[in-house]
Amino acid sequence: MTNKKYSILSFNFNNYEILRDPAVIEDEIEYVLVTDDKTLTSDKWTIKYIPEHLKDSSGFTKSFYVRYHPFEFVSTDTCLVIDGSIQIRDKLSDFIEDFVNSNCDICLSSAVILPNPLYQEYNWFVKMKGYDYTQSLRNIAIIKALGYNESYRGYFEANIKIVKKIPITDMLHNFVWECILKISPDNNNVDRLDQTILSAVVNFHFPELKIFHICRQAIQSRRLCWMEHHTNKPIVVPINYDNIWFQNQKIKPYLL
Repeated sequence: MTNKKYSILSFNFNNYEILRDPAVIEDEIEYVLVTDDKTLTSDKWTIKYIPEHLKDSSGFTKSFYVRYHPFEFVSTDTCLVIDGSIQIRDKLSDFIEDFVNSNCDICLSSAVILPNPLYQEYNWFVKMKGYDYTQSLRNIAIIKALGYNESYRGYFEANIKIVKKIPITDMLHNFVWECILKISPDNNNVDRLDQTILSAVVNFHFPELKIFHICRQAIQSRRLCWMEHHTNKPIVVPINYDNIWFQNQKIKPYLL
């Protein structure tokens, strides 16, 4: 049995990020960092390693495996999952407690820039990140099959969430992971765009899921800061709070 109430889980593979030790440690929280670097050490994070069967997989495969299998790595039933690009600046226990007390199943971050990912997200990645155009068409086909259309407004960013270990979130994670594997070239090199799949699965296949809504403000706050990869340079994106949607309706997210 653990003596911790909550967990914070992060990950860093293929030396994609610098080590970001939390600036503040709270006694009731366990801090777990999953990596493939056996030389990495920290006096803040508990270091764990990616399962052996994934050791030769791509960095995205390892990262998404952790993202959708969080309770394989932590010992509590409530877990805040953040990308390795996010720096913990301050206490987070009251944020996690607000989520727990809401009786929601999962905390997800609603997009603040592109309210419909059907074409916008993929077009941006093709133009700006060299994402494969043919792969984008495969992904668009599957998210259409899952329920998206061009007029639907509302999707989620995947770099932060809080999740409870309960049957509905286990089913959600398994569903998303299986969809990612289905669209990927192979199981050791999964597609790099999971948040469109996550959004389609949540929006159209889990109507009973109770969601605690946040937005990108959470990782541009005094508590959490999103950094450019492998640097300590913050990423700041203007947030239009009148352009945050869920299930075709404008919403007001929880602010940290």
